[in-house]
Amino acid sequence: MNLYCNAHAFFFRHETVNIHTHDKPEWFAQKVNPLGKVPVIQLDDKIVFDSKIVNGYLDATYPGPKVVPSDPFLAAQGQMILELWERVSYPH
Repeated sequence: MNLYCNAHAFFFRHETVNIHTHDKPEWFAQKVNPLGKVPVIQLDDKIVFDSKIVNGYLDATYPGPKVVPSDPFLAAQGQMILELWERVSYPH
């Protein structure tokens, strides 16, 4: 997400808040993401979480380079990589 935000800094101001993935502050799950996962973006009073959802939201909202490729196979590959990453990072 940080790379995407840096690439689009021309379009919006942003602040990075680092959250330790294994020692999250209590307020994070209470006020930001009830699933307790990152990444999360907040634009004014709008909060969007989950990697795939954030990527789609940013692609739909801002012009310029996209996070999700327009080629369906490349997009599917990216989603598969995200799914694998989430299963390793957040085992059930």
